[in-house]
This record gives sequence, C-alpha cells and structure tokens, in this order.
Amino acid sequence: MIIRKIIKTVFSLITTLILIPFVINAVVIGYGAYHIIDFDEAGDEYDCIIVPGCSVIGNTPSGMLKARLDIAIELYEKGVAYRILMTGDRDDEYYDEVSVMREYAISRGVPPVAVMIDPYGYSTYESMYRAERDFEVEKALVVTQRYHLYRSVYDARLMGIKADGVVCVSGNTDIEDSRREFLARIKDFIYTILRPEPETIQEYRLENPKAAAQFQ
Repeated sequence: MIIRKIIKTVFSLITTLILIPFVINAVVIGYGAYHIIDFDEAGDEYDCIIVPGCSVIGNTPSGMLKARLDIAIELYEKGVAYRILMTGDRDDEYYDEVSVMREYAISRGVPPVAVMIDPYGYSTYESMYRAERDFEVEKALVVTQRYHLYRSVYDARLMGIKADGVVCVSGNTDIEDSRREFLARIKDFIYTILRPEPETIQEYRLENPKAAAQFQ
C-alpha cells in the first residue's frame, strides 16, 4: 500500500515536471498572441518601433533580418511611430548587427535622427529590459517573425512596455529555431519573474547616461 502511494506520487511528480515546460510555452504564446495585430491595424499611438536583431553577413542583413527591417520601415513610413529602436549584438568591429540595421534603414530613407541602436541586445529579455529602462519606451510595436514575436511581446509587456506585435511573414525558420525558442520561452518566463539585471547594463549606464541621445 505504501509502495503504491510512493509510486503514484513519483509518477505524478514526473508528469508535472514534464508538463511544466509546455504550460509555460502555452502561457507565453497565448499572452503574446493576444497582442499581435495586423499591419493595417497599426495606428499612430506608438512612440517606438522595436526591431530585434539577428544574423548579418558582413555589412548585409540576413534574409530574416531584412524581412524584419522592411516591415519596420514600412510602419515608420506609415507614421506608426517617430523612432525605430534597433537592438542586437555588437561583438566587435567585425560583427555588428545594430550598425548594419541602422545603415540599412537609412539607405531606405529613414532619417538618421529617427534610428536608435542598442548594441547590448544580446537576448530578447535584455533588449526589452533596456528599451524600457534606458530608452524610456512606453508604447511600442515589435516587428519579428511569428515564432519569436510571442516571446518578444511577452517580454516587453512584462518589462512595463505597452507593446503590440506585427508579424514579419517572410524569412525562413527551421526546426532548430523552434527548438531554441521553446527553451528561450522558459528562460524568459523565469527571467521576467526574477528580473535579473543584464550583465552589461551598469557599464552601459556609465558610458551612455543619455542612451537615447547617444545612439541617435
């Protein structure tokens, strides 16, 4: 009798541990999906368009990144917001996502003064953390692929930004992207509860006390 109870308890525990990651993913996806809107629904109530970075090839945005940038530029031209925040990875002089993103937008006619960059956007969580804290974004429209948009909007809203998302329909994703995103949703779910301060933010504040002005 006791052994049966122990087995039942262990089985219930294992089942719960297996289900928790799927429940967390469902929460993030469901919450993010609720705040995704169509391109045509986007009005002029936003103060910023946020574009999360991804890979670049030399000085050229990858296909996925170009797709994000093109939609963001179209939204800017539509008058949805007066500035675009490019957030991504700047490892060194040889790999610089945000500068490539900025130059691409400017080449497409976006005024330099309307483009801000966050070179410490190593993750979606960090990007949204600094968007609210350092760039004082209050209401934003996030542009990225759907698989990534759920988490991006979730993170932004949990950081205090009134964020909606617009899907970037072009650009290829694969099974590896989906697998990483499954784990990333779990990580960010925990991070938005614990609110760890990104590693680079202290240095960022010291070097760039007026971040928005610095990176215009």
